[in-house]
Amino acid sequence: MEKENKKGRGVINLFDIVLLLAALALGVLLYIGSRDEPVTVETKHETVPILYTVEFQRTEESFPGYIHVGDPVVDRIKKYNVGVVESVEYEPYTRLVPDYESSTMVLSEEPGRVTVRVTIRTEARITERDVIIDGGYVTRVGESVNLKFPETIGLGTTVVMEKVEA
Repeated sequence: MEKENKKGRGVINLFDIVLLLAALALGVLLYIGSRDEPVTVETKHETVPILYTVEFQRTEESFPGYIHVGDPVVDRIKKYNVGVVESVEYEPYTRLVPDYESSTMVLSEEPGRVTVRVTIRTEARITERDVIIDGGYVTRVGESVNLKFPETIGLGTTVVMEKVEA
């Protein structure tokens, strides 16, 4: 009796898989190349001028004196240019404290502390989800920001954001 050599029949080996993947990749490339519209990874968005306000709470009374209209503002961590100071406003810092006589909570000013609101003007791309400043700095209302001014630094929260007419 003769032994039949069954080696290599009906079995898929590594070489066959590589050939199949190469043919599949070639087919995908031909399909993409034959399409009329170009394939893009990201759609282009025009930049628009925006104003956004960052609030710094419980800062020293001297803090607003270090920020001036026209100062450039930079993200302290990633070093993105995030705009130019448009205005600086401040008011006494208030917080809720218990009033033990009336058993209620009341607003009380904290001596030596202020809340500072800095409005910043910049150009940004606006997408469905994000506002992108300086080509990569993403911000949203309610997000914490760590900013550097020429004379000081501060950790605040973006509280207002609006598009302005050019």
